[in-house]
Amino acid sequence: MTPISKPVTRLTIGSHHGRQLAATLGPGDVLYLRQKGRRQIEGIDLASCYDLAVKRRAARERFDKAARKTK
Repeated sequence: MTPISKPVTRLTIGSHHGRQLAATLGPGDVLYLRQKGRRQIEGIDLASCYDLAVKRRAARERFDKAARKTK
């Protein structure tokens, strides 16, 4: 793996509210998101992203399990 030493920015393929998103993975393990053409930047640390992804997966698994039980 390559450590993050300088920011890397990419544009998304899809859109959010009609605009592409620019995602920047920056030093300090921070993910910055903004809509293309806008200046407002939202940042979140990668550990929080990972925690959110795990919680969403667990919630989805609980939902699927409950749906299977009701059938």
